[in-house]
Amino acid sequence: AVSGEFNVYVDIEGNIDISKEKNRLNKEKQELAPLVEKWKEKANDESFIKNAPESEVEKLKERIKETQDRLKRIDSLLEDLNETFSN
Repeated sequence: AVSGEFNVYVDIEGNIDISKEKNRLNKEKQELAPLVEKWKEKANDESFIKNAPESEVEKLKERIKETQDRLKRIDSLLEDLNETFSN
């Protein structure tokens, strides 16, 4: 699972369906990627920046950063799964 700031690796061979896990991670990635792009557009919108409270602009920037980090971790997990279980 993608959670927190670090990865924990557990021997999962035989315990979970690798294909289902890859599909789950890919689905999560497909759901998050468009959100990041939408939030980036909003964060770059001069009208939003000008009219929104600074705290809201900062929250949005933090949400973008956290979600980008999550996407990077998903990519890393998918890469690890593909390398480890390439059959």
